[in-house]
Amino acid sequence: MVIFRPLCIKTHIFAQLAKFLDRSKFSRIVTKYEGDKYIKSYTYWNQLLTMIFGQFSNRESEIWL
Repeated sequence: MVIFRPLCIKTHIFAQLAKFLDRSKFSRIVTKYEGDKYIKSYTYWNQLLTMIFGQFSNRESEIWL
């Protein structure tokens, strides 16, 4: 008999690493330097996580110079 567990129980490694980031401290720094001055929908926090994920997964930009 096979027992299936819901996927929500398992936490991805990236999510586990992101828990170590102090979001409130990062938010204070962003506010101090007005890093979110022109933000409309894609938040500074999402951009940070995207950049970290790109570094961990060794991604390169799709834009060719």
